[in-house]
Amino acid sequence: MMPWLPRLVARARVSVHTKLLGAFLAIVVLLIMVGATGLQVLQASNRRAEDLLRYQSQIAAYRQLQHDTMAELYHVVSSLLGANERTFKAALRRLTQFNYNLERLQFVAQDEAELIGRV
Repeated sequence: MMPWLPRLVARARVSVHTKLLGAFLAIVVLLIMVGATGLQVLQASNRRAEDLLRYQSQIAAYRQLQHDTMAELYHVVSSLLGANERTFKAALRRLTQFNYNLERLQFVAQDEAELIGRV
């Protein structure tokens, strides 16, 4: 592997105690490097987990928007077919609630404000 390293250590004109202390310090430095690398990997994993949670909340908001949109379409169509003033008012209240949910969605998905604006 490295046949020159033991010869180099053997030729050094220091005591065995000093050589062992040097080897111990080298091992400590290597352990610190492994620990620092492990921390970096854990930080990257934590960042990915946070991104995943953010994406899950965005997906839930979009699914709620899809469900609300389909419900609103159903209620608007049913109110138009019924031609009753009470159903018109109920459809208007539901559309107002839908608008509120759409505004709330803008805070959840701030990165996609253009898409929400188009909706």
